[in-house]
Amino acid sequence: MPKDKNYYDLLKTVRVYFEKDMDIIETAERMTLHRNTIRYRLNKFKEVYDIDVSKPYECMKLYIAIKLYMG
Repeated sequence: MPKDKNYYDLLKTVRVYFEKDMDIIETAERMTLHRNTIRYRLNKFKEVYDIDVSKPYECMKLYIAIKLYMG
């Protein structure tokens, strides 16, 4: 996936999702998006990167990587 706005939107969505304790509704409220948009982005992330954000170990590795990359 090229590093464009969609790339950063996916990373930001995953980061906020983790920060909101993996709660889709709270993530949607924080990002002022519809919860289906959050679901879509999480599914798109899994499709593009083959990382399942519902698995705790994957989440830990991914969150650390996103924090290092995005700050």
